Amino acid sequence: MESEFDQVLSDVILEIVSEKTEESVDSLRQAMSVSEIDSEFRFEITARHESRARAVLIANTTAEAYIELRRQRAIRKSEVALKALDEELKKQGELVQRRRKALAVLIQNYLPTSPDISNATLLEKSKSKLVELK
Repeated sequence: MESEFDQVLSDVILEIVSEKTEESVDSLRQAMSVSEIDSEFRFEITARHESRARAVLIANTTAEAYIELRRQRAIRKSEVALKALDEELKKQGELVQRRRKALAVLIQNYLPTSPDISNATLLEKSKSKLVELK
């Protein structure tokens, strides 16, 4: 697996930088370095060029391309996770619907609708029937 430092100077990033700066990928690879600043996953991108302005442009373009690539990857991961959650939510909704139908059948079959039976009696009968069904 590529390290984050390797990703900064990967072909994908360097090709983007090459298109934007009109420098060749090979010259970019030779002119750039990445170094760790601290353990907080901060790093420094250094570009060497005859022109200071071009060096700054190359380094900044590389950083922007890397940030954009990371953002796109995070979005894709989020979309995959969201799709999985949507599918699980759908399954759970279908399960709830099936359980509601089963409960409606139980209520129809086991709870008499006679007005002379008290609510307490109905509750006791429904509890005993549910225990039997388990």
